Amino acid sequence: MDTSVSSEDNKPSLNTQATSDAGHTRLLSTGLSILILALAILNMGVRNLPWHLDDYDQSKQAYVSFEMVERGNWFLQHTPRQFIATKPPLMGWISAGLYYLTHWWEISWRIPSLVSALVLLFLLKREGDKRFAVPVGILVAAVFALNLLTPRVATLVRTDMMLTLAIFIPGWIIWRKILARTEWTTGERWAIFASVLAGVLTKGPVLYAFLLPGIVAFLFLNKESRKYVWCGWWPWVIPLVIFLAWVWANIHNKDFYEQVVTKEFMGRFTSGEKAVHRSQPVYYYILHLTVRLAPWSLLLLVLLAKKQTRIWLRANAGTLWLLCWALAALLFMSVIPSKRTDRIFPIIPPLSLAMGSICAMWIERGAHWGKWSAAKWFTATIWLAAVASLGYTAANMYNQFRLPTDATARFGERVRAHAAPGNLRIAATPDGHEAVLLYLRIPEFTQFPKATRDLAQGKVDLLVLSRKEYEQSADKDKWEVLETLDKTESKDTYVCVKRKGA
Repeated sequence: MDTSVSSEDNKPSLNTQATSDAGHTRLLSTGLSILILALAILNMGVRNLPWHLDDYDQSKQAYVSFEMVERGNWFLQHTPRQFIATKPPLMGWISAGLYYLTHWWEISWRIPSLVSALVLLFLLKREGDKRFAVPVGILVAAVFALNLLTPRVATLVRTDMMLTLAIFIPGWIIWRKILARTEWTTGERWAIFASVLAGVLTKGPVLYAFLLPGIVAFLFLNKESRKYVWCGWWPWVIPLVIFLAWVWANIHNKDFYEQVVTKEFMGRFTSGEKAVHRSQPVYYYILHLTVRLAPWSLLLLVLLAKKQTRIWLRANAGTLWLLCWALAALLFMSVIPSKRTDRIFPIIPPLSLAMGSICAMWIERGAHWGKWSAAKWFTATIWLAAVASLGYTAANMYNQFRLPTDATARFGERVRAHAAPGNLRIAATPDGHEAVLLYLRIPEFTQFPKATRDLAQGKVDLLVLSRKEYEQSADKDKWEVLETLDKTESKDTYVCVKRKGA
């Protein structure tokens, strides 16, 4: 892939007097930059501690790989309650492969997201140092990592971070082509193809909603760079054909059609009384991003409001592409009725680069606002973002450990500890959170009547059921209670029992 940048398109005219003064252009020393990066990585690694699968549908994604390993269902998977899984299987394949290497589910489920986040952080830092008039890699990395959203997504057992990386790579390649003004190579087209294919096999065709609107907007706004933004049809179409082949192979399954095609995909576009998913107002994403990306969102709005920035953007095709990419995707996703904050996450990397480009321009020009140079203002924003993001993480971790949010996960560990010495068989009833299956490491729930019969007949050795089921059971006098999880620890209550004398 050609990585040279022959054009000065992304570098405004240099203010020699301003840039000769290192104090005007340098954001942080090398040591402080390393500290900020280390804090950002630590923040992403610990934000969701203690780890559990009780929220954000993490249990559904985790069960995909668990079912692959336990039952060999590599092509079509289910949820813990045996509905059809609504996402393509790529992340599940990766987690299953990692489990075969590590035999540690908690890590195998989270490595794909965390590694994707670290790759994005590295790429953004490097590009911020190499592509702009002055090196602002630490600022670009801080915009991406030091906010209220990225640390949360980084270790969730969800497809959002992997999808973001798959979306970022084509947009990043297009950006570099616009800067370099060189012809598309076969290697670059194959890179686009591979990343688009990875994206559609991670979360379906939503990838196109984050890239194609931006391409259309850029083609309309900048006719001179049209040939650099479009690599041809096949890198975009063939991945979609492969995805549709996967859909076609499963569409004969009635449950797949109803739960994936009708409910998961088409249901996103329904609204009003017939809405399948919860509808949100058009401004939902804008409002949430403004809050969760502060202070960066506020700084970007201030800089875009300045006339000099808008004039500069007209002559800067690279930054214009970054803004088209992010804002067109934001607009497109905003008109879809079904919304959730994590779904808009893929626009953060291009916004980070756009912020870096605009800030580099102001630093290069030696701008001063009040007694401070632009570089000092931006440095202060980095530290403010670090304090806000790390403080938010610390507060959340305190609450999560105090509750604790992983009470059900630890209950499952205790039950498995009872089962391990004699390789005892565990059954669980479905009256509770679906994540219980994964905490117990069993492949399916057993309905209460059958579960109690199996326990009485010795077909299972341990039974996990809800407190309500236990209290109402006529057989409870025949059981010995091994573990309990009460209301003081969790919103769901459980009891683990075995037959007396067994």
